[in-house]
Amino acid sequence: MVQITDLTAADRLDGYPQPGYRIDGVVSARQGSPDGFQLWLVGAELDDGASIQWVGEHGEEAAYVLTGRVTVDGRDCPERGAVIVEQGARPVLRAIGGPARILHFGSSPERAAGANGADRGASVHVVGPRGTYARVEEGRDSHYYADSTCATCDVTLLYTSRNEQYEIVLHSHYADELIHLLWGEMRVGRHVLGPGSTLAIRADAPYRFRSGPDGFGFLNFRSGPSTMAIGRAKELLVEGGAANGFEPVMDLL
Repeated sequence: MVQITDLTAADRLDGYPQPGYRIDGVVSARQGSPDGFQLWLVGAELDDGASIQWVGEHGEEAAYVLTGRVTVDGRDCPERGAVIVEQGARPVLRAIGGPARILHFGSSPERAAGANGADRGASVHVVGPRGTYARVEEGRDSHYYADSTCATCDVTLLYTSRNEQYEIVLHSHYADELIHLLWGEMRVGRHVLGPGSTLAIRADAPYRFRSGPDGFGFLNFRSGPSTMAIGRAKELLVEGGAANGFEPVMDLL
């Protein structure tokens, strides 16, 4: 099952769409994922100096910096960087040097996979624009900010793009996922998606897409490790940068 939402058309809310956060300063937010889905996405705009503090129970989360700059417990994260928040961590994310816009991905605490061990950490990883693993080549730019191989967290956050027309064959993933289009165009069945659109795809749901003539760039979020099946093939392909020969750049801040 695939559901499509549009963050740019969502209502701007007075409070934060998800519980468990303390807001200081002016923060406006929109819900960018469908109601009832196991994963969620919030688009938030923070005035200079405004902050979001994790205070409640939460699953593993990621915040991607669309514009501006934020600091997280004393570490700066620039535009196109990401903050990976492990389950149980209580960081404060604050806009500095001007306003900032973030894409905040999350999952409920019970959805945290725990595949990387019971002795889980409660820390925060700040990752620069180059990511942890990357594949940059003609026509392609892909960066994992997390690929579910961390010793203390299971989350995956991937930016991937093509700068020309591209089509992916029918496939499915073992885990639920959110795909948020940052630029370009994606065509899914009869739907033509532009920037701000989000695909919410349930585990094992087959789907395919093709881009517009100038390609696309999107973020892919999952709360745990995943495998991929191409077509109706029974062979499962392990996903992630480490498993697929990406360069280990480890742009950690």
